[in-house]
Amino acid sequence: MKQILLPLIATLALPIVANAENKDGWKNIMTNKNDEKLYIKILDPKSNKRYRSFETKLYTYEEVIQKTRKIDCKEKRIYFPSKFKWISVSQNSLTTKMYKEVCKPEANFKPYKSATEYNTSDTTLDAPNYMNEVCRTIYNNPDIDFFDGIDESVRESFKKECAK
Repeated sequence: MKQILLPLIATLALPIVANAENKDGWKNIMTNKNDEKLYIKILDPKSNKRYRSFETKLYTYEEVIQKTRKIDCKEKRIYFPSKFKWISVSQNSLTTKMYKEVCKPEANFKPYKSATEYNTSDTTLDAPNYMNEVCRTIYNNPDIDFFDGIDESVRESFKKECAK
């Protein structure tokens, strides 16, 4: 009887749990053919550090498996505590989805018009040493195009300022 009821309860409860998870910083990044769902939550979403931590929750019909992991955004690898080793992010895989979600630049960042002009984001480049930090972030993340979709003159403006 338990074998029949457990999957039924999990099936009925999963949509409620999934909706609650989306509201608290959790994002569904995978649902497999067995209808198991994997959610991810970035522990410091505004971080621009090389190493970032995140949590995963896997909802199966039998249990919820939650783990905290670490990702190396520069070397494109994820630390798996259960294996005690770093695993390289491989193309077209679940690790790629995790990498893209955790290592993407701040989502609500509004682009600068130039490296020296005030913009409408939540930070300004005139804060002490902030321009150095921005240049360092751009330099340390060569795989991220921070200027995608923005006028090329902005990219050139930042190159000029960062070369100083």
